[in-house]
Amino acid sequence: MKFLILFIALLLQQQLPRARRWGQGDLYGRWLGLWQRWAGFERQGARTRFLLLVILPSILVTLLFIWLESFAWGLLAAIAEIGLLLLVLFQANVGGGLKRYREHLAHGDVQGAFLCAEETVSVPGVGLSADAESLNAQVLHTVQYRWFEYFFLMVFWYMFADVGGVVLAWLTLHFVRAQEAAALMAEDDVPQTTAADCQQGEESEGQTACIARWCLHWLEWAPARLLGLTYCLAGNMTVALPVWRQLLWKTAIDSQQVLADVASAALSFSHDGKRCWHSAAADCAAAAAEVDEWQRLHFRSMSVWMVGIAVATIGGWLL
Repeated sequence: MKFLILFIALLLQQQLPRARRWGQGDLYGRWLGLWQRWAGFERQGARTRFLLLVILPSILVTLLFIWLESFAWGLLAAIAEIGLLLLVLFQANVGGGLKRYREHLAHGDVQGAFLCAEETVSVPGVGLSADAESLNAQVLHTVQYRWFEYFFLMVFWYMFADVGGVVLAWLTLHFVRAQEAAALMAEDDVPQTTAADCQQGEESEGQTACIARWCLHWLEWAPARLLGLTYCLAGNMTVALPVWRQLLWKTAIDSQQVLADVASAALSFSHDGKRCWHSAAADCAAAAAEVDEWQRLHFRSMSVWMVGIAVATIGGWLL
């Protein structure tokens, strides 16, 4: 049943008009705005705010779907799950911005590609390089990680923890992104908090981000390693598998670094040795080809997982 629901959601995602920008979090912004109407919300401690914004709605939505399953043989619950997945997966739409970025590269327009990356693809607040090689690496690693966060992470937790899992992952992700965006708007010079940096202490505004970042790190840990294994299967396993094994149990390493290292190794069969970057024309051609290779790796990985989910559903392991 889960495979059918996921398949219908993905099909509708391709057919329906896509969201203007991926990962912008408008729905989460409205949810946060409802709580901010309460005058005492800003005075709540870190754990209380995380509980109200993330944990409580995850529990309530889970109970709501359990209740819906008792009506019309679960049909209402299935329709609601499709709608929920659409809301979540719409934010994984990075294709439009990446397509424009690749078109600029194909025409040798490094400046246009830079502007496109700065506006629609890259992480806000992160300085981009002006040369095609470094720019392309930054863009591809960012796109890969965002695709993982807004697509694979959500699918993973839906398959293994049902609606409650996907809501928890989605709210935690947006909670962390909202904290990071607020820090950037405030021109905070404090480095971004990572899970490895989080230590217990008194509740504060910074501790709020620390708690959420720690939770997101562990929500991402298993899915990132599984996706890395999928990259091995979809690419050069001989080179990628040793890299994946080396990173498997290193819990302090960020998921983005794990995915970037394994994917780079999985794509090593696409060219002999290191790609040649030596002139403006060659840089643009090489960068455009690299974008195509990473996209094909994503498509192959998605196919591997859809087949795996289908087999698990038929075998009765996933209901």
